[in-house]
Amino acid sequence: MANLSDNYDQTTVRFVIFREEETFYGVALEFNIVKEGANALRVMRELEEATVAYFNTAKKKRLEPRGFKSGSRSWCSPR
Repeated sequence: MANLSDNYDQTTVRFVIFREEETFYGVALEFNIVKEGANALRVMRELEEATVAYFNTAKKKRLEPRGFKSGSRSWCSPR
């Protein structure tokens, strides 16, 4: 089994924040985590919190982060 802490510590997550009419949307691209709200900074904070919670839960349950191949430190697109 791969050393999970290596995968978590070296992971880069790309966030995109965009506005559609009066609503801001934030997406963590690699993990399909989406948040929405009326304030861009608040959406970014909530997206960061959700991503950290995702990683903490996966690490606690000793799961591979979604998108990682077992035994690899690199991310690949899930199919």
